[in-house]
Amino acid sequence: MKRIETTKEFHNIIVFIARYSSLFTSYFLRDCHALLSTPGFPFIMDLKMLTLNTSPLKKQAVINKLRGAIPKGRDITLAEPKPFIPVKLICGIIASADRVFEETEKCLVQLYGTADHASPKFQFDFSDYYAGQMGKELQRKFLSFAELLAPEELSNIKIRTNALEKELSTKFGEVPRAVNLDPGYVTRAALIMATAKDFAHRIPLNRGIYAHLEFLFRKDDIRLMDWTYPDYREKPCQRFFLEVRRTYLCQLRQNKARS
Repeated sequence: MKRIETTKEFHNIIVFIARYSSLFTSYFLRDCHALLSTPGFPFIMDLKMLTLNTSPLKKQAVINKLRGAIPKGRDITLAEPKPFIPVKLICGIIASADRVFEETEKCLVQLYGTADHASPKFQFDFSDYYAGQMGKELQRKFLSFAELLAPEELSNIKIRTNALEKELSTKFGEVPRAVNLDPGYVTRAALIMATAKDFAHRIPLNRGIYAHLEFLFRKDDIRLMDWTYPDYREKPCQRFFLEVRRTYLCQLRQNKARS
């Protein structure tokens, strides 16, 4: 395991941060905080000072303070990659006909196992984006699935649900696109959706699929993003995902107790 040998190597890291401060963002600072969160290193604010446009003298003063803060004989162990925590699969469905919903849910259960939560249907009248292909009077529904899965599976799931959309559209045939499927997953902290459309806040995954952060969870509430879609802003939708998250957290506790 790679270790930082006390003062000298830690000093080199701090000097590197100071020299290239314009390259660092709050995301980097978050990772630095993880590195320094062992006892004796509560100095993230000092690191933040190094990334500001402060004078060389002020930066040197912070470097000196950090150098003097290292307890003698203590090593700082660099973080090692760990397996991702399993996540809870969800899927949004947009369609107009009850029989399309029924067939879609049946196919999703065959693919991904038992659905443990199902939202009521509600009108999808926030946009006419799908009207040209799917018609009017669309409804939205969400499912969550009992079996937890690895988050890295999301891109494959999106590719499969895209194929399922085409299969169902061919089967029903009244409109060019009978159903829209939006897979994603719930974590402790967030709802992540899969999309094939790139945008500034989306992260490339695999096979042309991106991860879209829909919103964040707080203890008993939801924090919306500037880009959160209108239907996900509605209270019935948020209540559904809060309930799914409660089930998910319970599953994680049960898995931990069994391990």
